[in-house]
Amino acid sequence: MGAKKIYGIDISSEMIDQTREKLEGHGLGDKFELICADIFDSKFELPEKVDGVIMSYVLTTFIASMDMARSVLSQCKKMVKEGGFVLLADFQYVDIPQDNFWAGMYTKRVGAESPKEFEPFHFFIENAPESPFQIIHIPCHLMFRAGHEAGFNQ
Repeated sequence: MGAKKIYGIDISSEMIDQTREKLEGHGLGDKFELICADIFDSKFELPEKVDGVIMSYVLTTFIASMDMARSVLSQCKKMVKEGGFVLLADFQYVDIPQDNFWAGMYTKRVGAESPKEFEPFHFFIENAPESPFQIIHIPCHLMFRAGHEAGFNQ
């Protein structure tokens, strides 16, 4: 049966446009409603409550404090139906040797060309500092606490 409707939210209008193009190319455009919005905007609301929210790379990309984690999870709580779910898909930071091929794919271009999907990130890849970025790691128990304080009980 599948989902009747899927909302896709991104703060970047360029990402919304690229996603729309890809969905239409696969004949899936009518299943999705794409919205350019900031998930941290407390006034943002979906047209209806949903069965679930899936956030991809929001935590490591945008969350820098417990207050921000609580805020974004509170937003999710407002959008999810009773008994719904929130799935957080994110990076796990680990030490990777600098000469590791896969680490190079994400920090410096390997060979003459990087994959086409990386084009929007060329500025960041080409200007990556020699020393690593400061990594802010929010332990799982604090994310659970933020979810509990945002109103989730499971």
